[in-house]
Amino acid sequence: MKRCYPVFAELGQDSGNTLPSRDMFKMLYAILQKEKSLQLQDTRMMTAFSKRSGLSIGMIHFILSVFEELEFVVKHDNMVTLSATPAKRDL
Repeated sequence: MKRCYPVFAELGQDSGNTLPSRDMFKMLYAILQKEKSLQLQDTRMMTAFSKRSGLSIGMIHFILSVFEELEFVVKHDNMVTLSATPAKRDL
């Protein structure tokens, strides 16, 4: 007979397994309105954007993919810019 030991881990905000809140979406959109665009491949810019927003880089990518799906932003050649006339939609 073998012994099995369960290991439980507590997943916090830094784990990347949490869903962003509505306030996180609003905050990131407000920062994008100020910046006008975001270069996804520029690690310095993404790190600065992460520090400024308090979100992990993975969380920023997730929120930007939601914005892209809702057509709030346009992604072209790893550059994300706000849509000129975004449709009003619920998050």
